[in-house]
Amino acid sequence: MTLQDMLINGGIIVWILIGFSVIASTIILVKLWAFSKFSHKQAVSLSSDLEHQNQLNSQILSDIASQHSYPSSQIIAEWAHNFTEQHAKQNAFRQGQGKLFELGKHLKVLEVLAMIAPLLGLLGTVIGMIAAFQAMEQAGSQIDPSVLSGGIWQALLTTAAGLIVAIPIAMAHQYFERQLEAHAHHINNHLQLAFHPKSDQ
Repeated sequence: MTLQDMLINGGIIVWILIGFSVIASTIILVKLWAFSKFSHKQAVSLSSDLEHQNQLNSQILSDIASQHSYPSSQIIAEWAHNFTEQHAKQNAFRQGQGKLFELGKHLKVLEVLAMIAPLLGLLGTVIGMIAAFQAMEQAGSQIDPSVLSGGIWQALLTTAAGLIVAIPIAMAHQYFERQLEAHAHHINNHLQLAFHPKSDQ
């Protein structure tokens, strides 16, 4: 069975699933590019530099932030001049949440596509089976088993297509979700270390 056979015999359901895969592939590529800006190595390095300072002040925070490219270092650099003030802390954490929101954009779409794709494939199979058994009923005693079996395997194509589309999307979604959780921890930790000096704790 070739891809052409699947497209011809799968009907509109397979074409919809192809559309799903195109949308998902676009989101995955965009998310890979977005997550490439968030290096775990840089995050750990920034945490280490902040933790090993006995006393933080505006100049030290600015110097540390300038040595790193992790996104939370940009927030620290922006608010380092008044890091002890309450409004600075609030704005810094708000910006951190904003970066995480941007990073997590469209992940819900991947989740929905991964959930709908196998169901859509199953729907196509059910519709195909109904058509196959209707043909069997109309044929009466003259039914050709090869016709019935051919109709069944054509119907099952959509289930296979749904799973083929859904599995990689689900894997990508889970990967991005775990990465998002890790970076949320990093950013929150950085801001806690920077804007809640040890002397305040």
